[in-house]
Amino acid sequence: MTLKNNSLNGSQFVWSFGDGTASETKTDKADLEELREVVAKEKQELEELKLSEEDEEKIIELSKDPHIHDKIINSTAPSIRGYREVKEAIALQLFGGAVKELEDGTRLRG
Repeated sequence: MTLKNNSLNGSQFVWSFGDGTASETKTDKADLEELREVVAKEKQELEELKLSEEDEEKIIELSKDPHIHDKIINSTAPSIRGYREVKEAIALQLFGGAVKELEDGTRLRG
C-alpha cells in the first residue's frame, strides 16, 4: 500500500494497493498530526546521519574497484543461492536511477 497523494494540506488521501485498486480515506486532524510527527522524526534522523572519514575513504576505495558490481550483487541476500538476475535487479533498484522533477515540483527517482 502506498500513499499516492502525500500532501498534508488536504484532508483526503488516495491509497493504492498492489492489485491496482485505490481507496480514498478521510483523515482527521489527529491523523494528520501523527503523520507529520512521523515524517519530521524520519527527516531529522536522516539529517543527523554522518559518515566518518574512515567510511568516506572506504566508499571511495570501493568505487574504484572494477568488480564492485559483482560484489554488490553477491552481497544481496547471500544466504539465497542462485537468482543472480533477481539480485542484480534489486541492487540496481537500490543504487541506480536518476532523479526526475515533474512540472508540479514532484521529484521521482527511478
